[in-house]
Amino acid sequence: MQNRYLIAHERKFPLNFSSFIQVYQTINNQNFYLYQYTNAYKEYFAYGHGQRVMPVVWFRYELTPITIKYTERSQPLYHFITMVCAVIGGTFTVAGIIDSVLFSATDMYKKFALGKLS
Repeated sequence: MQNRYLIAHERKFPLNFSSFIQVYQTINNQNFYLYQYTNAYKEYFAYGHGQRVMPVVWFRYELTPITIKYTERSQPLYHFITMVCAVIGGTFTVAGIIDSVLFSATDMYKKFALGKLS
């Protein structure tokens, strides 16, 4: 909700604003308890049945009873080596497929130009 300005008097129709805030507790490797939040924001039109509707700003919140624990684990060296080999192998595979398609297309074009395409 940072840097949001709610100016309803410039609009010709009633506009409602709703914000749902969810607060949850987290703990990290150093046993620090932190509180983080998520925010969902929505603007919508207020429709009445022939009556005048007042613009509204809603703040709904929920304190979750769940604690999220963050742990950091480093990947072993063989995992990094496997990932690098996979990227290199995939690059060579895609290059080989492109090369074979281009070679087949040029070979077919040469046969077509000579009239030997059957």
